[in-house]
Amino acid sequence: GSSLDLGSVIKASTAISGEIGLAGLLKTMMGIVLESAGAQYGAFLSEIDGTWQVRASGAADGEIVVSDSSGPQESLVPEAAVRFVARTRERLLVADVDADERLRSDPYVVREQPRSLLCLPILDRGQLTGMLYLDHRESEGAFTDDRIAVLELLSEIGRAHV
Repeated sequence: GSSLDLGSVIKASTAISGEIGLAGLLKTMMGIVLESAGAQYGAFLSEIDGTWQVRASGAADGEIVVSDSSGPQESLVPEAAVRFVARTRERLLVADVDADERLRSDPYVVREQPRSLLCLPILDRGQLTGMLYLDHRESEGAFTDDRIAVLELLSEIGRAHV
């Protein structure tokens, strides 16, 4: 519980102080976020030229890839989740993806079959500046209130430095 929270915050602060470039910071922060959330896959998105683009993505047991291109995004995150968060500026927490009609037919969800997911808005003075997408492909209800609180704190730390 609280030791994990404090450990994640310390890791994030140390990572930020040690990183010079944005790519390195995104990679390090995504690794910390995946570990803290207990997610198997995650992505950080930002708006580029009016569309939401994945800037960093990866699996907890794999490499984090940082991208500055505007390639196809539908293969990396569920578009329905991104549209919901962009429209409402509220987090989307789905404990059982199979039971959620909004996501059931999304091409990403059909292909990757996440059991639970979280799409978290990153706000700066009320403006949506980014999104954090996470999923777990084996467990329903993977994202607890405690983990979400840590993610929101890590998002604030990261936002202040990106």
